[in-house]
Amino acid sequence: MKKYKIWIEIEEMDEDDDYYSDIGEPVSCGLFDTLEEAVAFQNEIRDSFSSAV
Repeated sequence: MKKYKIWIEIEEMDEDDDYYSDIGEPVSCGLFDTLEEAVAFQNEIRDSFSSAV
């Protein structure tokens, strides 16, 4: 049975040097039965933190 997982990760980045590196391990923040549910939750997270991006 398919499931859809959303992860939170931290990335160190220096765009001037074109440097990108994941920091630590990603953290799971949701497991969903459908892609539509996962996308809806992803959008909810994005919208609630849009001022921080």
